[in-house]
Amino acid sequence: MKRGGIIIAPRPAAGSKEMFPYTYRRWNGGGIAIAIEDSGNEIGREREHVETVATLRLAEKGSSQSWRGRLNWGS
Repeated sequence: MKRGGIIIAPRPAAGSKEMFPYTYRRWNGGGIAIAIEDSGNEIGREREHVETVATLRLAEKGSSQSWRGRLNWGS
């Protein structure tokens, strides 16, 4: 991620649980915090994947923004 011309490399937050290999619920670094909140509401399923409704939250400098979308679990 790049902010103001500076590359920021967030790392998994301390105590964050792994959702899928190398995918953690919370990340932070460089003054930002990112959180993925899976609703568990399935919207699609096939042989090798499941999609659920999820919210992505970005917090920076005391304010936050969130987006709803799809979280794809699979290959």
